[in-house]
Amino acid sequence: YILKEVDATVTLGSRAVIVGGNGSGKSTFLKLLIGDLEPEEGQGEMWKHHALRLSYVAQQSLHHLEDHVTSTPIQYLQARFRQGLDAEVAKLKSIALTDDEKAEMEKGSAIYAIVGRTTKGNKPWYEFQQRGKMKAETQSLPFAEIQLRFPPYVQKLIKNYDQKAQAIESGMAIRPITEAEVLKHLGDFGIDQQLAFGKIRQMSGGQRQRLLLFAGVLA
Repeated sequence: YILKEVDATVTLGSRAVIVGGNGSGKSTFLKLLIGDLEPEEGQGEMWKHHALRLSYVAQQSLHHLEDHVTSTPIQYLQARFRQGLDAEVAKLKSIALTDDEKAEMEKGSAIYAIVGRTTKGNKPWYEFQQRGKMKAETQSLPFAEIQLRFPPYVQKLIKNYDQKAQAIESGMAIRPITEAEVLKHLGDFGIDQQLAFGKIRQMSGGQRQRLLLFAGVLA
């Protein structure tokens, strides 16, 4: 293991910097923090509040932009947020369902959808649908019990539900991603009209980072 006996807490008021030598586990720790890696089962856990809104800008801009270098900044932002959700977050390994997990969802009485969330006694409860039952026949359980009783993929369904709920509550789900709206705000990050309509591959490293910072704020 790269990281052993590591314990950290980041709160609403935290402003944290990760410092260490090459190979000491900084990137691994950050990936665990954002959900792009998962702890080995039984070796650790990563807890986030269900209302947490996450945005991540990688050190290397191509981590986000590799598949979009022939697009314009406007096209990239419209594609990334076109469904009212941040497509970058949906790619994280702690959220994206694997083919095996998708197959597991088709079995017997497996949970296949999270359809609601409420709070009882300061603890989140989730409402879900199961195979073999009518859609109206839902069941609700506290998150802690779901963790114990059901396969890990159900926690990914919960995280996806939380992301959609956050987008609705924050207004991101209905935020206009029109060309005019995006162009107006890109200027605040030093990306003028000429850059906004040019190809991302023609932008400098600093300009690409400013584009990603704007995407992070949009998220």
